[in-house]
Amino acid sequence: MLLIEKVALLKATEIFSQIPDDILARLASVTEETTIEPHVRFIEKGDVGTDMYIIVEGRVRVHDASLVFTEVTAGMPIGEFALFSPAPRVASCTTEVETRILIITRDALSDLMADRPEIADSVIRMLIERLRTANARISDLTAQLSQPTSAPD
Repeated sequence: MLLIEKVALLKATEIFSQIPDDILARLASVTEETTIEPHVRFIEKGDVGTDMYIIVEGRVRVHDASLVFTEVTAGMPIGEFALFSPAPRVASCTTEVETRILIITRDALSDLMADRPEIADSVIRMLIERLRTANARISDLTAQLSQPTSAPD
């Protein structure tokens, strides 16, 4: 990919959408692009990850054994929590078709954030918004589960 294409992909990704293009160009310059064959598991649940991936083209299944949580397609990130927390991965990721990905390492992002703290601000805002959304979903599900069910007649 050309640098300008990488910048456009990063800009279109929620986690980096509020970051100015000149800063994204610096990040894009240290990303790595690779292609993964179909049906390859490239993230294993339980492994400690340090990289985030953005799908350039293709499709990835996010799963735990046979339970599929979601499918991720072009422009969507995978593994962004690994950039900030060295915890075990909570799901596995397997390509469904030949898939091109952009790889962002924790070290590359950390170096850039040390120079440009507004990146951290943007990322923190996005992660907090995701947490709020998840909390609202949990609250809704809890309310639904606590409602009495009526017995069939």
